[in-house]
Amino acid sequence: MHELTNLELKFIIKELQPLIGGRLDNIYGLEGERFRLKMRKAPTQFDLILDLNRKLIYLTKRIEKAPAPEDFVMSLRKRLKNAKAESIVQHAFDRVAVFQFSAKDGKFILIAELFSNGNLVLCNSEYKILNCLRREEWKDRRIWPGQTYAFPSAKIIKPSELSESKLASMMCEKHIISTLARRLPIGTIYLEEALARVDIGADEKGRTVDGKRLRKLAQEIKSMIANLSPRLYQPENAQPEFALTELSNHSLLKAEKFKTLSEAIDKAAASAPVEVKQDEGLQQQREKLKRALQEQRETLARYEAGAKEAKERGDAIYANYQKVANALEEGKKVRKRKVELEL
Repeated sequence: MHELTNLELKFIIKELQPLIGGRLDNIYGLEGERFRLKMRKAPTQFDLILDLNRKLIYLTKRIEKAPAPEDFVMSLRKRLKNAKAESIVQHAFDRVAVFQFSAKDGKFILIAELFSNGNLVLCNSEYKILNCLRREEWKDRRIWPGQTYAFPSAKIIKPSELSESKLASMMCEKHIISTLARRLPIGTIYLEEALARVDIGADEKGRTVDGKRLRKLAQEIKSMIANLSPRLYQPENAQPEFALTELSNHSLLKAEKFKTLSEAIDKAAASAPVEVKQDEGLQQQREKLKRALQEQRETLARYEAGAKEAKERGDAIYANYQKVANALEEGKKVRKRKVELEL
């Protein structure tokens, strides 16, 4: 199961528009860096999953029992519980979803980043970061409480802007699939499908593709995007694969169609195990604490052994106290008689 592509996120955002005007009843943290936003817009309840591990956003009908909330979840609840959803948008056709809420304490912005390590960032109305799932530093942006949130910069072409001339301007000596994936990020699976439909090899050098074929490619991509239809493929002995169009490389597989992409993703996610990522820094800290704990145990064992030995000696002295006392008393008498004889 792949991560949401830019095109699929755009599709999902459209599906989430009915949530606007609804109230956020609660937020739950689930295993594997997933969050469930329980929302209500009478008479309907919605459960929205933000899966930062697998980089997915979708509505679910499966309600998992959530563990005790951690500090980050509690901080989200403090500001967003019972807040009203005012807008849900995709930023600049990037893999970034922006949720705007109006709460009793003001307006807040919740940003889900579905790239790199994934992140969830809470900002005030002026995009000042109040809290974030993980603190990160990039070349041109810093995700840190107190900082002003900056969206990632990317020089991409939106599908609505696509034309033969735009395609021609980006072609170079690299394989055409690499160039397209970088500048027209609708998703590799859709780019490969479009190339296959117009008989252009994914490994062809961009400069070798003439204007006629580029024109056909631009038309095919636009046609594909205009006729999207969610579906789910189930390869044998492999994880299910959701898609927004028929895939020629899955032509031998039966496709189950859905009314929404959320339904397809929800079914795929149900059969795909959630991998719980270990934060490298956290793992190192745990190992450090384990070593410190082991050292403390060894030190305690040495003290206990020393205490046991001292106790045994004390018990032996106490058990022979009378003998020792008599011996000491006899020693005193001997010394006294010796002194008297000398006098």
